[in-house]
Amino acid sequence: MTGRDVLVLKADVGGLRANYLLTSQRTPNPFDMGALRTFRMPGQL
Repeated sequence: MTGRDVLVLKADVGGLRANYLLTSQRTPNPFDMGALRTFRMPGQL
């Protein structure tokens, strides 16, 4: 895997942290940074 194939999504909500490793073998990559830049986690689950 290279930097192009792997993204790390980090969330810190209310002092709770979560890290997700996102990988894709598809082209175009569904984890395109353009869409992820505007993504926001909900305030409450």
